[in-house]
Amino acid sequence: MASSTDSCTLPDTSRVYTPFALRACARLPVPGHGHALTSAERKLAR
Repeated sequence: MASSTDSCTLPDTSRVYTPFALRACARLPVPGHGHALTSAERKLAR
């Protein structure tokens, strides 16, 4: 997990992402990054 969290619109203090947060993050592509979630995070988002 390099800088995948940096491209998400989630608080830096939130290290444990809930499935809801991951799902919301996956649906909001960041300009210049797109969907930058890792495969592991995508599995958790389901």
